[in-house]
Amino acid sequence: MSKLSEDEEKIARAALEENYILRQMLQESANGGCDNEEHSGTSVDKVDSIFALRRGNDILKGEISDLQSQIDASGVSAAETVHKFNQLQNKRAQLRNETRGLENIANHQAPKVKEVNRLALNQLTMKRSCDEKNRVSKEEIKRLKDIREKEMEKLYATLRKEAYLREQLENANVASNISDTQTLRNAILSKDKAIQKLEEDIERARINQRKASDDENGNGEDSLEKLRKEHDSLREQVQALQALLQGSPQR
Repeated sequence: MSKLSEDEEKIARAALEENYILRQMLQESANGGCDNEEHSGTSVDKVDSIFALRRGNDILKGEISDLQSQIDASGVSAAETVHKFNQLQNKRAQLRNETRGLENIANHQAPKVKEVNRLALNQLTMKRSCDEKNRVSKEEIKRLKDIREKEMEKLYATLRKEAYLREQLENANVASNISDTQTLRNAILSKDKAIQKLEEDIERARINQRKASDDENGNGEDSLEKLRKEHDSLREQVQALQALLQGSPQR
């Protein structure tokens, strides 16, 4: 038979308690009841009460006997219950010891954990310092790059101004000696040299443009375009001087 359910155990306890009360009442009846007059009654009522109590007691005895049979048949003995209780107590003691062991380990590892946290904090501080240095370095590189671009612009402007002044000087010399064939030839030769120099500057600008970064491409293209315009202008001047040379008397 299976183990008693919780409800069946409650019924058994109630039956035992009621049986105990009935036994007490029967005992009091056998002893003549209580001496207090307030609790005395007629003999007939007592007899009826006794019979009723005995009948109820017999019923409860039968129920208790059945419940006891069920308890015995369930196979759960007091020794087994005590054994399981002792096992639980031992398990509890084992868990308590394991908890204490873990606490001891945690206390022992606390200095190491503190040292690891200190090292991690130092690494974080160093990383922040390196990031700040990198930021300053990038700003310095950008500043130097801007200065270099401005210097290059000044250099190109100076070269253009020099070429322009040279052109004006040569044109003035040609105008004053327009009838001199040798002067025309010298002017043409000078223009050819200027054209050759411009072609070299154009080629150099192309090379610099390939090496320049994306941010510098705009300035490089502008400088290259200006050199090309100067080259075309010199070509036109040479052609004009050659026409003058062909139309002038030969010496």
